[in-house]
Amino acid sequence: MSFECQVCFESYTDHGTEHAPYSSPCGHIMVKSCLERLKEFGSRDEFNCLFCKKRIIFELCHPIYLSLNDENCQKINSLDFIDEFIKKEYEEMSRNSFCPSLPYDHGKMRRANAGKYFDPKAVVGDFISNNSETSAGNDAISLEGSTRFKHFWIH
Repeated sequence: MSFECQVCFESYTDHGTEHAPYSSPCGHIMVKSCLERLKEFGSRDEFNCLFCKKRIIFELCHPIYLSLNDENCQKINSLDFIDEFIKKEYEEMSRNSFCPSLPYDHGKMRRANAGKYFDPKAVVGDFISNNSETSAGNDAISLEGSTRFKHFWIH
């Protein structure tokens, strides 16, 4: 990876060298030699930033310490991170759910047929009404069975 000065287009080098990166008070970055040249043409060690025209006092500029040698940097594969995150979240959800190994069926049911399921402990066939949810006029019922779950949207 290469970073370069936007004034002279030279690559940044290590701290203490002529092309070490320096930050001005306005936040723009240039190599040390470019800042020194601007200082020479300015008055009283002050000059205008080439990018934003703000007044810069040379003594307020400071070096930026970069690790330009990427041999010591650990490369991160972002897809590995995402896969690991998803796997961890799935395992957490599985641990917290009632019975994650049972299949979960989804369906729709007419409101006229749903009345018997709204009792929190109703037994209908092989299923026990586990809960019912209501949000802004939308109802849903989850039924807990011995071999599977069912979830119905009421319309």
